[in-house]
Amino acid sequence: MLIILVLVLAALALVFLRRNKSPDAPDTDQTFSWPDPAEADQTINEADADQQVLDQLREAGSDLSKPHPLEFYLYFPTEESAHRAAERIADDGYSVEVKRAAQRSAWMCYVTKRMAPKRAEIAAIGKRFRSLAREFGGEYDGWETEVVK
Repeated sequence: MLIILVLVLAALALVFLRRNKSPDAPDTDQTFSWPDPAEADQTINEADADQQVLDQLREAGSDLSKPHPLEFYLYFPTEESAHRAAERIADDGYSVEVKRAAQRSAWMCYVTKRMAPKRAEIAAIGKRFRSLAREFGGEYDGWETEVVK
């Protein structure tokens, strides 16, 4: 199974294991996330990134009709702005946790939701989170999930 994962990652060359994932998240070699802009073609847009993750999940054998533990990442320059965004996100029904980002100079809203990963729904979530991030001076950094068979 690991060989399949390595081949998928090598062939697509746009997915990397998230370094900032929650310490509580399961440690799995089958977590798929948005491409790193530093490593990916800069012309890639959010819809393409979403579709790439979904395609890779499908190729790895994930059953996209089943709920997956989706994780979303938003970063903010101050703890206060992260908490203000987190309140709004929680009001929308998501689980959210504010913590120091790995860079230590930023604050992260680690957002989770269990749902079947559908492109339209994920795109709507991304649009909402990008808007909130802009409103509070932050940045939306995409999503990831693990393979669910």
